Amino acid sequence: MSPNGILMIVDDTPNIGRALSRLLGKHFDEVHAAASASEASALLGKKPVTHIICDYCLGEGEPPGVDLVPRWRTEHPSIERAIILTGLDPTTLHASPGVDAVVSKLAGSEELLRLLKG
Repeated sequence: MSPNGILMIVDDTPNIGRALSRLLGKHFDEVHAAASASEASALLGKKPVTHIICDYCLGEGEPPGVDLVPRWRTEHPSIERAIILTGLDPTTLHASPGVDAVVSKLAGSEELLRLLKG
């Protein structure tokens, strides 16, 4: 496995996925963006993803990120760290087992890296 790992960003807003990819890309060997839970699951079946940033709300009809991430971590042991991004007040949300942190979408790249790298 690569020394810096593979980051997957799951967000239903493509601009957010692209922006996070640009901000964090130099810190990982690969960065992939998925716009839905099904896209993310397909990518997880193809790549040994080590780190995940997942939006809390992936749009109407999609399960929340705090439900998806624990399942993905159980199914894919390559995942070392997973954080949830939210537009809500992160202190009002509780992290599920398997979620390392819940953080505001306004968090800077340094905070995201700190949370991802543990």
